[in-house]
Amino acid sequence: LESAKALAESFRAGCRGVSACTPQDVRTVVPEASGSLEDLAAIPVEDAEGGLQGVLSASGLSGHGEWTAMLKSVGFSFAMFCANTRTYREMQRQGERDALTGLYNRNRYEGDLSRIAQECRARLCCVFIDANGLHELNNSRGHEAGDEMLQAIAREICGCFDERYAYRVGGDEFIVFSVDGDETEMGCRSSQVTAALEEKGYHISVGAACFPAPVGNLEELVKTAEKEMYAAKREYYRDPKRTRSARR
Repeated sequence: LESAKALAESFRAGCRGVSACTPQDVRTVVPEASGSLEDLAAIPVEDAEGGLQGVLSASGLSGHGEWTAMLKSVGFSFAMFCANTRTYREMQRQGERDALTGLYNRNRYEGDLSRIAQECRARLCCVFIDANGLHELNNSRGHEAGDEMLQAIAREICGCFDERYAYRVGGDEFIVFSVDGDETEMGCRSSQVTAALEEKGYHISVGAACFPAPVGNLEELVKTAEKEMYAAKREYYRDPKRTRSARR
């Protein structure tokens, strides 16, 4: 639409098609047209709701009436293609995104594993995060409070890490990868997430692991980070103020 503003405005005003047979007619309809454009047939491309999505045009034609009819046929097919593409993308988004947090879900996580390993050139870091006390929060204050906790964790993850590789892989479990990231920096960012959430009254257990490239076994990297997370969780529940036993 940006490259055919005059046509777009004409179609928005209700014009259903343009057939310009001479250079003068072309310039009347499209003042910004190049000097080499001697004729023009154009129609609007609309979505199912009638919204203007684009302009379909052709030049160097004879029998403009026939070409306009042909463009309308192609335009309808193109509009249907655009609508189907949008529907597919929305279905894909819903299939890859966690509805509550907006992070990628386990489906996307499993699909990304091989690609992440291939992108790694120096090292690959994995951060495994688990929400502490989610079950108790759901029981004491309701699932809405638990949802708010998970959303807060997701926001902090997005703020401190590259959300391209951030996933909610379980009810209270999150995984973040850093391709060729610095191990010390990942530790600092993990601490930032932990501190920011504690200010809001939420607590997490975090485990991290970094493997040098090439990373042949990504599952081993994730399991190493998970073991570190469980060690942190056990330490968290050693506090006598917390009556719940650490999960194993």
